[in-house]
Amino acid sequence: MTQVYQLTEIQAYTIRGQQYTDSSYFSPTRDGNGAWFISAEEVDRCDNSDFIWVKDLLAVPYVPPANSPIDSLPRSIKIEQMMTYMRGELNDAEFSQFIRDTRDLVTEYIYLSDALLYWVRTENNTSWGDYSTTGFKTRATYRGIEIDGEYPRATMISAILGG
Repeated sequence: MTQVYQLTEIQAYTIRGQQYTDSSYFSPTRDGNGAWFISAEEVDRCDNSDFIWVKDLLAVPYVPPANSPIDSLPRSIKIEQMMTYMRGELNDAEFSQFIRDTRDLVTEYIYLSDALLYWVRTENNTSWGDYSTTGFKTRATYRGIEIDGEYPRATMISAILGG
């Protein structure tokens, strides 16, 4: 079972976006129970003396987000829940960019029956040319850390949107 390192909400907000080693930044995420955590990689590779305390955090089993569709909810409520969830995951600047990117994607792919769900599931590749940052999973800031081949934020939003 994958181990992650549990944080308090204050610790999560304190380290979010802070550099833990060269060109690598903390990206606290919530698990399926709503508890904040960082990955073993973030803890193991941390060499920033301001945050070395993360090496003393409690290792706990990773709890994946529940993957239960909520198709009975109106789309407007699903979108509100997605925005509320991401608001808790990102800082102000990141959230503002998330809103802009979400709007742009939905406008560009309006012909899809559920452009939001398509966006969350998209992980672009370099052959897509100018669209290399369109997909949610392409943006490290949005997707957060990868655990067991999955991105918990993308899984959570897919569940919220009913996908």
